[in-house]
Amino acid sequence: MLNQVEHVDGIVRGLLSGMGLGDFDVRIEPAATPEPWQVLIAMREGRFLIGKGGDNLKAFEHLLRVLVSRQLGAEAPLVVCDINNYRRERAEYLRSFARQVAQQVKLEQRPIQLRPMSAFERRVIHVELATRPDIMTESQGEGDARRVVVRPYTV
Repeated sequence: MLNQVEHVDGIVRGLLSGMGLGDFDVRIEPAATPEPWQVLIAMREGRFLIGKGGDNLKAFEHLLRVLVSRQLGAEAPLVVCDINNYRRERAEYLRSFARQVAQQVKLEQRPIQLRPMSAFERRVIHVELATRPDIMTESQGEGDARRVVVRPYTV
């Protein structure tokens, strides 16, 4: 596994250097399959690599996954990137937001349709509300228009 960690680290550093993003720190946190490996990047100008709504981060992560898969083949781990704790902080915000929406749904007894979200964001909402017996969630729509609908639980 250490060889894989070094290999993934080299791919990440090569991508960042090739993009001209100078000063950065990379930490790889391997996990047991099927859990994804965390690729944690700290950098001064992280907002450029994160992009609006995390769009650049998603693109960077996709490129990294393709390169890791091509170079490591069947042994390639799934990797998830976070830059300057953007994803972690975004997940914390989304969990709080999900709880607020659930309270509103409970009070008003009507469904609330959230704005379109990435798969990562939708999953955070679903997981946060999964244990609530009074609330149910479902994803609706296709592609970039896919969103979560939070509704009162009905038997």
